[in-house]
Amino acid sequence: MRRNARELATALVSFAAAGLVWQVAVSAGWLELPGPVEVGATFLTMLVRPDPVFGKTLWEMVGLSLWIVLRGSLVGVLLGLPTGLVLGAFPRVRPAMRPLLGVLQPIPPLAWLPLAYLIFAGTSRPSVWVQLFVIALAVFFPVTWAAFQGVEYSPRVYVMVARTFGARSTQLLFRVSLPAALPAVMSGVRVGVSVGWMSIIAAEFVGGRTGIGFFVWNAYSLGGRSAQLMAGILAIGLTGLLMNYLLMLLEKRVTPWH
Repeated sequence: MRRNARELATALVSFAAAGLVWQVAVSAGWLELPGPVEVGATFLTMLVRPDPVFGKTLWEMVGLSLWIVLRGSLVGVLLGLPTGLVLGAFPRVRPAMRPLLGVLQPIPPLAWLPLAYLIFAGTSRPSVWVQLFVIALAVFFPVTWAAFQGVEYSPRVYVMVARTFGARSTQLLFRVSLPAALPAVMSGVRVGVSVGWMSIIAAEFVGGRTGIGFFVWNAYSLGGRSAQLMAGILAIGLTGLLMNYLLMLLEKRVTPWH
């Protein structure tokens, strides 16, 4: 309890110090931007009042982006988890799969945007499908490699004991390999969702029609809306922080032994 209080106090002090530096820079004319008080007031106002240009509150715009991230992340986890488990548990398939994954993984998620627009050009809402595709890719690779490494580096004695008691291959996979890899998988999910959140913001810059990233980019494009722009950026950062915190709580709940 005391540790949490100290961490909270430290965080508040760091935020206050950053705000003070920001205000000094604005007051001295070093930054031609709104100060923290103006941005904070704009942020709070936009939480309860729809933006006059876009007709939505910050909650609604963040929610639209989060809904895509959650769906895309679910697809990425559902594809990445079994792929990583198979790579880790069945060494014979690695020579076939690892080279392909090794080529695809270094490609940034946003580099897939042009190809994704070609693939989904015939759909009714291509921008939404493209964003889901990019998020799923952003989450797939961290989860895949985390699951693979979790199985690969789990104590071999677990498998040996299970085999001694006559466990079959599927039992080894789901009753031994998966629980052993779960802590690493949860870490991979946190990394993947963070990358997915960053990717959806950038994707909305390029071809989005809704969401907080679309709002931030258009606040810049329209001009004269610096406070709204920075309020949107603040919403992006706070949402990412909250998502990471919630995933850490989930990780503790799912892997209490870790």
